[in-house]
Amino acid sequence: MEMNILEALKERRNFNRNKASARIHLERRKLNRSCSATLKNIGPGGLSCISSVVLHVGEELNVRIPHTGGIFEAEAMVISARQILGRCEVELRFTRVRRDIPVL
Repeated sequence: MEMNILEALKERRNFNRNKASARIHLERRKLNRSCSATLKNIGPGGLSCISSVVLHVGEELNVRIPHTGGIFEAEAMVISARQILGRCEVELRFTRVRRDIPVL
C-alpha cells in the first residue's frame, strides 16, 4: 500500500512543478501550530524537508502534502534535525499514514 501512495505522490508532485519547489504543510501536534516546508525527498517510510521553523528530534507532526489529485496526510516523528544557514533540514519517519484523498 505504501508504494502505491509513494508512486502517486511522485507523479502528482511533478505536475507543473519540480521537486525542489513542492510545498508541504507541517502541523506541530503539541503546540497546535502550522508551518510550511519545502519537500526534499520522500520514501515509503518517511520524508526529508527544509523548514524555516526549527523542529526538534522526537517532535510529533501531522504532515499534509497537497497535490493535483487530492491530499496525502500522515502522522510523523522528527528523527533528525540540523540547522543550516537559518533553515532546518529535517528527516521525518511516518508513524501512521492516514489517507490519500482523491479529488473528484
